[in-house]
Amino acid sequence: MTWNSRLDVVEALEAAGWTADAERPLEILRHPGGATWAVWNDSGDCGLDTPGGGTVEFPGDVADHIVTAACMAAAAGAVVLPAGAIPEDKSPALCQQNRRGDARKPEPHFYKPGEDGVLRCVFCSAPAHWGGELAPAYRTPDNRVWTLAAESNKEGVALYEAPFVETRYTAFVLETMYIGQGGIERVDEPEAPPYVLNSMSVNQSPQTAVKHIPDGDGRTICPGQFRGTKPLPQEKAAEYALCNGCRKALLARYEAAEHADA
Repeated sequence: MTWNSRLDVVEALEAAGWTADAERPLEILRHPGGATWAVWNDSGDCGLDTPGGGTVEFPGDVADHIVTAACMAAAAGAVVLPAGAIPEDKSPALCQQNRRGDARKPEPHFYKPGEDGVLRCVFCSAPAHWGGELAPAYRTPDNRVWTLAAESNKEGVALYEAPFVETRYTAFVLETMYIGQGGIERVDEPEAPPYVLNSMSVNQSPQTAVKHIPDGDGRTICPGQFRGTKPLPQEKAAEYALCNGCRKALLARYEAAEHADA
């Protein structure tokens, strides 16, 4: 690679304690907790391997601050597993809505950055942070997105963090800081994606049937285009494996959108 367009990311990660690879110091950095970030080409396409076994890919047009924020989130309070260890089914590194195969084993989250600058799993909408219970994020007038940190203050109040800002603040302090500049904007968690069953199938058992992703017009997005049932409750949907055809169709949409934006 002749030029690394992600030098700002490299510098930010090194300042945060990430270690550069001995042979490719400007292309691969590792965090002591197990996260690894690498840039792949001159266009800035890069990826992040999280400590829990998940993978996040960033096309070259994703802003540096979003890439850096994802790396910081993976490193802060990360779920650290020994090398070669397999996460347990209930590990936060695994998505309960992304089960595959006859064993119904959950697979890692598949994160993509949203318009609000927050990485979320395309299968369950969970944000890519590892700290405590899920909480809203906030956007400040300087266009920073503050997400829940992996720690609280001494009074036990949740703290929020933003890329390139060393200090973490409570939501109240953030609101006070920006009160004269338009205030802070709550970034609400989106609704989790809906899942349905094939309404024409007599097999509705979580042990043998699969769930599908609806297309919004009564059918499923997989090649079978089955007629769907009413959306399942999220807790019930998590018991089913996901249709491979629906999974491929969903990921293909994201890939097509990225190529269209390039």
